[in-house]
Amino acid sequence: MLEDERVPFLTLDISEGGPRFQATEALPLHSMVEFFLKLPGQGQAVKAHGQVDRIVEAAEGGYQMALTIMDIDRREYLALTRCLRKQVPTPGDDGIKVEPE
Repeated sequence: MLEDERVPFLTLDISEGGPRFQATEALPLHSMVEFFLKLPGQGQAVKAHGQVDRIVEAAEGGYQMALTIMDIDRREYLALTRCLRKQVPTPGDDGIKVEPE
């Protein structure tokens, strides 16, 4: 896990397995990170630990990365899955968009 290093990111979409996000710098592949997601309608951010499973250079600069959730509190996982199930994507939609605060 990266100790005391923060990397700002923009969440592109999220599933029950984890988020896909964009950042100006790439995290090491297979590294473990702690992340927080602010979900619509939730007062508090969901905290989880995930593994960087995919890194792709973004056409507009920076990197798109996918995380797999490896550790999350049961209550926070339930909040995440409830939020995702309320927002059923339409055909052709590739995921739920989580807007930054």
